Amino acid sequence: MGQQCLHFISYRNIDGTNKAFQQAEFLMRQRIPLFWDRWSLPRRLAERRELVSDTELNRYIESKIRESKIVWGIESPKYSEQYSYSRIERNLALSLNKLQLIEESQIHF
Repeated sequence: MGQQCLHFISYRNIDGTNKAFQQAEFLMRQRIPLFWDRWSLPRRLAERRELVSDTELNRYIESKIRESKIVWGIESPKYSEQYSYSRIERNLALSLNKLQLIEESQIHF
């Protein structure tokens, strides 16, 4: 499948991980290619996080949002919290008209 079929899951680790997992599981059952942060990052970025610059990580994540067909924003109380990665992801996806917000009641099982 081409990169345009990629779906990106954006969530807040502190309170959205379970819902993000449920959405990822749903998409994988449908064989939809997805980007889901630590599970999709290159090992160099995921395993050596403290040795890699924030700029490089941000650039990589931003490129995956731009490549994605849809960005699934997993709503949670802290999802859009100021200065969070999830807020940055949300705002970029929104500006690219790719954001699909999912509330807890909409999570697939």
